Amino acid sequence: MLEEHDSLGKGLFDFNDVARVLRDTDPDLYEFMVRNIPHKNWHVMMAEFQTQKPELYSKVKRIIDGLKKGKQTVKNSPEVDIYQAAWDTAKELQTSYLCGVGVMDVSPPKQTALVHLKLDSVVMGLPKDLMTLSNSLAKDYGGFRKWTFGFDNRMFVVDLEEAAIEELRRSPLVDQVVINPIARILSNEIPAYNPSAVNTDWGVERMRAYFNGATQGAWPRGNYGEGIKVCVIDTGIHKEHEAFWKDGVCIYKGGHNFVSSGDNPADDHDHGTYCCSIVAGQHNGILGGYRGLAPNIELYACKALDAKGSGSLTNVAAAVDWARTNGMDVISMSLGGSAGASVLETACNNAWYAGLIILAAAGNSGPLPNTVNWPGVYQSCMAVAAIDYNEDIASFSSRGPQVEISAPGRYITGAWAGFTYDTYVVAGSNDRYMCASGTSAACPHVAAGAALIKSWYRVATNTQIRQWLRDYARDI
Repeated sequence: MLEEHDSLGKGLFDFNDVARVLRDTDPDLYEFMVRNIPHKNWHVMMAEFQTQKPELYSKVKRIIDGLKKGKQTVKNSPEVDIYQAAWDTAKELQTSYLCGVGVMDVSPPKQTALVHLKLDSVVMGLPKDLMTLSNSLAKDYGGFRKWTFGFDNRMFVVDLEEAAIEELRRSPLVDQVVINPIARILSNEIPAYNPSAVNTDWGVERMRAYFNGATQGAWPRGNYGEGIKVCVIDTGIHKEHEAFWKDGVCIYKGGHNFVSSGDNPADDHDHGTYCCSIVAGQHNGILGGYRGLAPNIELYACKALDAKGSGSLTNVAAAVDWARTNGMDVISMSLGGSAGASVLETACNNAWYAGLIILAAAGNSGPLPNTVNWPGVYQSCMAVAAIDYNEDIASFSSRGPQVEISAPGRYITGAWAGFTYDTYVVAGSNDRYMCASGTSAACPHVAAGAALIKSWYRVATNTQIRQWLRDYARDI
């Protein structure tokens, strides 16, 4: 009888109450829930979970209670970002219950772990034995080594179940296992697109007109970013999109997938493809000649965020280290979190010391002050805020002393990969382009601008280019 379950009546676990909480805190998760969770069987499902899977039942209770109270993290051995926990739990609910069958056994979700081996110092040379040890440990606990950091090869990345992580922490070979905070994409609520508005493609036009301190800009001088390697760290890239092809040749040159591992950072969200096209979209006769700001660069992409647009800062750090290891000139990160991670700061610092220019979206937590997200707060990164067509700071843009520069971020057109942002596809573009707002759009504008400067002044250091970006940007 349902009356025997103390929390299953009106209140915390009433379906409508839960739906209201999610609608107010995470609209995307709300849509997922109402489409995929059997709400007609909600009370029966919760009753069965309470008796058959009490840990999952308690997890749902903690998350809903935390969302109601506005918490940013939830205690989940260890504390994790509450929105990521909510998404993971919703997925677990979806796969754990089938109407007519009831509760089913499913594999526990995995977390991205940063493993520190118990060694006194970094191993020099070609550490074959160390790689073998890392591979064996990852395999023994149910995963595989995704990345070993070049600046400290005692650290590697692996996805493991929670129970396996706790066991690994007790291994005599391991110093510590860290679960870092979650990063999320930094797109603001995407506005409706007006095809007759003056703001169509205005971001690229505005940036082109004033870069390098001259009104004629880079393009009239014949500078389109030739020879410069730019890596966009995001949800990946839909490399088949026409925006990345010119005369039958793809401008995308390579990358890595840190979500599922491998060399194919295929975008399953849209956000990464959109940001890549702002940097280097090609002219293909669509939208009045739209193209990215630096269309002749060598474009690389690392997938560190998943199909929901979120991912561990550990994977982001691994992507930064990949960019440094593979000789990139510029990194663009339209992502951020409400907390940092030491491994990400170290990765960014090492990339900076290696000569890379690192751009990071400031965040969409405005108009409150001191709201810049990580990694934008790190000294090795340039935090980029967003402006609108009138060159006012966009209302959503984060603010704070870490912001070094602003760029167009309201009503920006870019390539659509065909997944998440279907509501915002530009009319008349044959379902190939979308219009969006956010510091996510502003960040790749500056990354492309840095690439143009680097292409013109090949011997310039990252310190010089960073200073020029600040000095020659118009004060608004």
